[in-house]
Amino acid sequence: MFDVFDHSCRVTTPLTIRNDWPIVGWVFCGAWVGGLMVFTYLYGRDGGFGQFDPMVEAGIMLVFWMGGLVLISQTLVVPRTCLTIQRGSAELTRTWL
Repeated sequence: MFDVFDHSCRVTTPLTIRNDWPIVGWVFCGAWVGGLMVFTYLYGRDGGFGQFDPMVEAGIMLVFWMGGLVLISQTLVVPRTCLTIQRGSAELTRTWL
C-alpha cells in the first residue's frame, strides 16, 4: 500500500518550542549581585552608612548577601531549553549560562 506521508514531496517546517525565561533570571541575578558589590564597597569605604548601629548594618548587609547567594544557586541551575520536533523525531537542547 502506498503511504502518502512517507513519499510526500511537501516540505514540513520543524516545530520549535523554546523557553528563554531563564535569561531574565540570570540578568536579574547579575544586577542583584552587582548592586550588592557596590553597596559593600561603599560600606567598607565609608565605615558604615551611619543610620543604625554598625552591627545592625553589618547584619543587614549579611542578610542581603545570603539572599544573593541563594538567588545565584537557584538561578544558575535552570537551563534554557529548546525542543525541536520534525518528521517523527524530537531533539531537546539544554543550554546553561
